[in-house]
Amino acid sequence: IKKSADFQQASKQSKRWSSGCFTVLCRQREDSEGDFRLGLTASRKVGGAVVRNRAKRRLREVVRAFIKVHGEDVLK
Repeated sequence: IKKSADFQQASKQSKRWSSGCFTVLCRQREDSEGDFRLGLTASRKVGGAVVRNRAKRRLREVVRAFIKVHGEDVLK
C-alpha cells in the first residue's frame, strides 16, 4: 500500500492488534484478487527517517519469509 487514502481506508475498516512497539491492521480485500498487500508506517517515536525506513524494510522481509514458508493462505 502506498497511497494515503488506502492507509486511511484500511485503518477504518480493519481488525487491530497492538503491542508496545507497533500496531497491525488486517482487513479483507473488497475485490476478490488473491494478491496480498502490505502497508507499513512508522511514527517518529521509532527514530529518524533512516531508522524508520530500516525498520520497515526489516518487517517487509519478515513477512516475505513468512509467506515463503507458510504460504499466503495462512493470512486469509
